[in-house]
Amino acid sequence: RLPVNNTNIDPFSHVCFLRTYDRNGNVLARGTAFYVGDRTLLTAAHCLKDGVKAPEAVAARIWPAYAGNDPGRSP
Repeated sequence: RLPVNNTNIDPFSHVCFLRTYDRNGNVLARGTAFYVGDRTLLTAAHCLKDGVKAPEAVAARIWPAYAGNDPGRSP
């Protein structure tokens, strides 16, 4: 893996850090999402609901083009 210095250019600007939450505000999952449209993200199903009895996500926070080393943008 190599660090990406400029995450504001394609295709890196389409990659997001994702955090999902349950009804009580607890973090359910952290993962990656990808912009596939202006208002549409693609992510893995286990980021939204992991297992039969597990709670499902009711909210999400997205960090577009998150490089992991941006001061002040830490998830």
